[in-house]
Amino acid sequence: MKKHLLSLAIIAGVFASSCKKDNNNLDEVINKSIDEISAPAGFMWSGSRDVNLSLGISDNSFGNQIHVVNVYTADPSKGGQLISTGSATLIKPFNTKVTLSSMVKQVYVEKIAPDGSAVSQMLDLTSDNVSASINATSLVSEKLAGSALRKLSVTTENPPTVPGNATEITSANWVSLPGNTTYVIKSNASTYNFNAFGANATVYVQGTNININNIEFQNNLTLIVTSGSTVNFTGNFNWSGSNVFKNFGTVSITNNAQPKGGTFRNQGPLTVGGEFTPEGGTAVANTSTFTVNGNLNIGNKDNNTGAVVDNGGTFITKSGNNVLAVSSFTNSGTVQFQSSSTNTTFDGPIVNSGTMTINSIEITYNGNANTTSNTGTFTAPNARMILKGVFTNGGTVRVKELHLNSGGSIVNNCKWFITSESFKNEINGPITNNSYFYVGKAININSGGKITLNNGALFVTKSIYDGFSEKITGTGSMSVLKITEAIPNLQNHQNSPKFSGALQVIYTSGTLPNSMFEGVATQKAANATVYIPVGPCMEETVGQNMDDDNDGVSNTLDKFPNDPTRAYVIDSENSTIAFEDNWPLKGDYDLNDVVVNFKYQIITNKENKVVDVKATYRLLATGGNFQNGFGVEFPVAANKVSITSKTDGPVGDEIALESGQDKAVLILFSNSRARQLTWNTQPNVAKSPVVEFNVTLHFTDGPDQAAFGTANFNPFIWNSSPGYGRGFETHLVDKTPTNKANSTLFGTGDDKSGSGKYYRTANNLPWAIVVPVANFVYPLETVSITEGYLEFANWAITGGVQSATWYSTGSKNTAKLYTP
Repeated sequence: MKKHLLSLAIIAGVFASSCKKDNNNLDEVINKSIDEISAPAGFMWSGSRDVNLSLGISDNSFGNQIHVVNVYTADPSKGGQLISTGSATLIKPFNTKVTLSSMVKQVYVEKIAPDGSAVSQMLDLTSDNVSASINATSLVSEKLAGSALRKLSVTTENPPTVPGNATEITSANWVSLPGNTTYVIKSNASTYNFNAFGANATVYVQGTNININNIEFQNNLTLIVTSGSTVNFTGNFNWSGSNVFKNFGTVSITNNAQPKGGTFRNQGPLTVGGEFTPEGGTAVANTSTFTVNGNLNIGNKDNNTGAVVDNGGTFITKSGNNVLAVSSFTNSGTVQFQSSSTNTTFDGPIVNSGTMTINSIEITYNGNANTTSNTGTFTAPNARMILKGVFTNGGTVRVKELHLNSGGSIVNNCKWFITSESFKNEINGPITNNSYFYVGKAININSGGKITLNNGALFVTKSIYDGFSEKITGTGSMSVLKITEAIPNLQNHQNSPKFSGALQVIYTSGTLPNSMFEGVATQKAANATVYIPVGPCMEETVGQNMDDDNDGVSNTLDKFPNDPTRAYVIDSENSTIAFEDNWPLKGDYDLNDVVVNFKYQIITNKENKVVDVKATYRLLATGGNFQNGFGVEFPVAANKVSITSKTDGPVGDEIALESGQDKAVLILFSNSRARQLTWNTQPNVAKSPVVEFNVTLHFTDGPDQAAFGTANFNPFIWNSSPGYGRGFETHLVDKTPTNKANSTLFGTGDDKSGSGKYYRTANNLPWAIVVPVANFVYPLETVSITEGYLEFANWAITGGVQSATWYSTGSKNTAKLYTP
């Protein structure tokens, strides 16, 4: 299993309260009796709470296959305990409800991909309902660049309207017009010839079939072709300086266009009949269709005069040499270099997030400073790419051949294809492959060349040229080199290691000498043992995802690899519930009349639905004379649940699902006095053994685990002593009574149930509490809990904000607590 740790987190299970009252006030609270305590109305009287998590994934490298999500109390390498686990896909997040100690403020989340790679992070529990997308590693982020990064776009402008004060030019024949003036041409089917305008003039062209034979772009001229207009420029279309040309209509430029500086914006169809050679820092923005019939030369490296082209539309060159020099070309639309008999030369940076197609026979990257970033589709089906500089790919690249020069490098984070089946590709610089790299024929790794495969990458080639002199290395998690044809005479190099690191070589025509491998690098005939699945950045799969039960969860992650109906195991924290059994009267508040430790194991399927619950209950104490029964109601219909196994204590066999209930109600025993002869609450009295109950419940068409939870169900007791009966149920605060409860008892005695509130006194005191420890040290018989736990009152009065660890690190009077 691979693992990329984004952050390490150790989360203490229990913290001392950091916000206690000052000592004088705390002393006053400690001296309060139970009758003097008044708790907030919404206080739930539990050291635990339910937390709902919705954990999505952002890794689309594996399509919609299942990822396993684990939730721990802390980093598992530092002792963190697994508290939930289940399936997540791109479409469906992992939703879970977990019961946690109130002191746990963070959890540790781990996602394991279908190939076994793991991503983990710390997650703050800012509320009881937390939604998050599990962070990916930087490697995964790069692999996703083609689809997950925001697409670059060219800002469009609203087509302008002609100002009302514009001066109309009705005819012009080599005349000079004043500057600092706004003009408009709007005579249809007219022809114009201009001398230079004065400084800072603005000209709007509004009309159809307008011919402008000559116009001097000088003196900061702005010329705007309005929406719906058609204009043909037949003379020179050249300038120097900060001039502006904007087209919102339809424009044809018969000859060459060579703007040198300023702005050239196209938001309507535009055709240049000759060359288009922007230089001098010209900013070219295109959001429509821009066609160049002649040569394209963006910038002039000899004069070091670059230009910036930002294309969000369709940019087409039909013939001639295509040269991008000391310039920047950014494409978020479509680029087509259609000439199939010329060379395309790149010297400046290219950023492509759209589709770029180059039909040239060769692409030459000159200069080590050249950079190309592709997160879209870059295709050169007929070209040999001669590469210097850095080419970073987060999308798809297809070229016919590759010659990686010294000083050049490739970082491939998605898909790279070299399609020729007859060319020996020369590698003289480093290739770092983080995903999928395909070579149609052969590679020759020369001195200075290097191929590195990272973290589950796949490199496929038909052959490796016999003279290759450098190593192919795997780093991080195991990657695969797949060689589909023979390597002639490769044995000549058997004394020189060629494969190293976390690399598995698939070589289908024999066995390679062991001397060619070093470190953990291995070879495998025919197929890999490491599994790399198909995904958006992986063209093919190798290895086998061992999933014997075909439930979509691999054997290594499936707790039940041969059972398609079960996949995951979730263990709850070990907790204790303590009851006062005098309801609806308050009683002595020793909270030791029935004390039960409980722990659950939830078994779910690939869809995160509950299949089984294995429950363990341990009866610790039965203080008092009442004959109390104990049961648990689960949040699922009674007809959906059955008992598949059970083990009871030494007396009787009472474990059963109670009839006459809408929800599933599990009964463990009906008479606590028959289960423990002594109470286990009195000093110097023989102790009765702890009684353990084990039961497995099976759920038919079970609920989602996110609705079911892990531990905070509905445990209760009832007083079955003579004069009382089954209806005398006692539950945790605000837990609903079962169908068997006697509703006429609500609101009697000290009970103030009503309006959706249950089992609270007028001061919001409970008849039961849950403590998140396995063996709660409860008070002695008739000793109020406030006498043994001196900070209990403070915890209650502050609604759990202060003295939250009253049961562990808080002040105690141990003489008032039961010690076995």
